[in-house]
Amino acid sequence: MPSNKLFALVDCNNFFVSCERIFRPELVGKPVIVASSNDGCAVARSNEVKSLGIPMGAPVFKYKEIIASNKIIIFSGNFHLYGDISRRLTQFLSQQAPTIEVYSIDESFLDLSDMVIPDIKKWAENIVQRIFREIGVPVSIGIGPTKTLAKLASELAKKNPNNSGVVVTSAGDLSLEQVKVEDIWGIGRMNAPKFRVAGIDNALDIANSNRTKIRNIVGSVMGERLYLELSGIACYSVGTETKPQKVISATRTFGHDTSQAYIVESALADLAARACLNLRKDGQLTERVSIFVSSNRFKKGYSKISRSVRLDYPSANSGQIISLANNLFSQIYNPKTKYHRAGVILSELSPENNSLQVNLFDAQASIKQMSNNSLMKDVDTINKRFGRGKIHYATQDNSKDWLPRKKDASPAYTTHWEELPKIH
Repeated sequence: MPSNKLFALVDCNNFFVSCERIFRPELVGKPVIVASSNDGCAVARSNEVKSLGIPMGAPVFKYKEIIASNKIIIFSGNFHLYGDISRRLTQFLSQQAPTIEVYSIDESFLDLSDMVIPDIKKWAENIVQRIFREIGVPVSIGIGPTKTLAKLASELAKKNPNNSGVVVTSAGDLSLEQVKVEDIWGIGRMNAPKFRVAGIDNALDIANSNRTKIRNIVGSVMGERLYLELSGIACYSVGTETKPQKVISATRTFGHDTSQAYIVESALADLAARACLNLRKDGQLTERVSIFVSSNRFKKGYSKISRSVRLDYPSANSGQIISLANNLFSQIYNPKTKYHRAGVILSELSPENNSLQVNLFDAQASIKQMSNNSLMKDVDTINKRFGRGKIHYATQDNSKDWLPRKKDASPAYTTHWEELPKIH
């Protein structure tokens, strides 16, 4: 029986590139790449770049000739900007539908099932136009009776520039023949060959197959849900609750390799502070702190070493965890190693509201830990009001030489007063 549900997937087109074009409209229609940390790999490409054959994740240095001959503009990743634009988009979409699931930084599912919308395509086209007018990024919207069909419809909307950015699909829609199996949500390139061996090349083939065959290809649970979703029967709802993370980490590749201990210590301090901030945002505490440091894996003598320590009491205290991270590094530091990358990992997480109980045998220590965790929230409040990092630990300032290279980063147009766009 077909689903009586209706879902929409709002997907930003080439999101990072589109964010850069908001403030550089002269770049619309020109080839643009957004590069990763240290400007190493392409993490976003405009359609013009895709047409030149530069793949996602491509090392920029390998395509220097193509980049130069086609005058491709390269931006260093400005993730503060992209995060802020994503937040604005989420806020807008939350006003358009009663239930929203933020699937990724540039994709959100909407549950339209209980909404009375006379013309769904016209409604979606209006949303596309408003997002571009009010936020500045182009989006594609796919609509269908299941989340999988909505996802496939959004892909079709991206591929067809003559559809006003909207595709409404249903079970058995012949246009699903255009969607290859590797592009189907949940299948990917790893499972695609299994389907092709069975004579299934696209989404419509799956819908026209039988569930037993699909179950045999990818397993009973996944196969059953995939078959039902493509047949128009919803197996997934729009989830509004975010599940607590099991592990929280912060890792970085350094801008320059270094054998100086104080530079690595500064990097670990900054990474620990970032991980702890995310830990507190998630409403959790950690009982295990781990670090790793490594040399460049593309150079001779590659090494990677990690260490961890278990805490006496669950913590979200940045100062404590910074100290632990640097103590761990002191145990493994080798002055002959050129360090290229480092990371701080927080694990054995538990909710802050039920993690800490006073230890009867060491009441003062456990109460102090609770007080320190509470103090960090006050620090977060001040930093949120006056700017990220306004209050921080001195170790973070020991050196900035480790910071990733971002020689082509755009200004923080929306998050720093000093870098607001100027109109003359």
